[in-house]
Amino acid sequence: MALNMWIICCGMMRSASTLQYQLTSEIVKYKNMGKSIGWVEPNKFSYFKDKYHNYQGFLIAKCHKYIKESVELDRKENAKFIYSFRDIRDVYVSLKNKNHSKLSFWIILQQIESALSDYQSWNKLNNILCSKYEIFTKDLSQEVLRIANHINIGLSLKEAHKISCNFTLPRQIEKTEIFDYNKLGIKVNENTVYDPKSLLHKNHIFSGESELWKREMTNLQLSIMEGVFYNWLVENNYLISQNIFSRQYGKILYNLRKM
Repeated sequence: MALNMWIICCGMMRSASTLQYQLTSEIVKYKNMGKSIGWVEPNKFSYFKDKYHNYQGFLIAKCHKYIKESVELDRKENAKFIYSFRDIRDVYVSLKNKNHSKLSFWIILQQIESALSDYQSWNKLNNILCSKYEIFTKDLSQEVLRIANHINIGLSLKEAHKISCNFTLPRQIEKTEIFDYNKLGIKVNENTVYDPKSLLHKNHIFSGESELWKREMTNLQLSIMEGVFYNWLVENNYLISQNIFSRQYGKILYNLRKM
């Protein structure tokens, strides 16, 4: 294995990217083939890259925002990238719940716009595994096998099942309930305190359900989001709920807001 073989788990926010990081870390740990670095801010990645310059094995990092060094790492085949995405309307609902409804619709919309920009950048890379939340969360054993295959680690179905059993939704919720966030957690801001090992936030997990947007979003909010992000939703086979006139109206409101 080459030096500085990075595995960057870079999925969309609120799309089980932390779960992918955990599964990847567990696979590498199970085979004793590397170590997990944890959360890395894009502007700090060069520091970690230099720090582990002579490290032999996999180095697993977690982020959301695009890391500019990724193009060079991808070109030199010194990195594997693991990405997840989700219906952005459910991303909206999840962000709203995580922040206890303190953020406005328009602020969350800006965050989603930024996430989709990162989505485009990440998915231009060659050595990337891209997983759809609504599919991979239903079969974690298969996701473990997909990740292992992507990073060229051999696993049997039995081994994959053994690894995945520790990351089911009930087990993840249990982890957030027993971890002492006040004493051991890392505080990012008022709403974000996380476990430095699992990277689970204190308020990380809600229901895990899909299509919560159907009951949590208003028709006007849906008209705006579906009007602005129609192409992305359709390309990824997500249901469109609003008619063309509502979507056009929503897009007009969005453009007026941007002026």
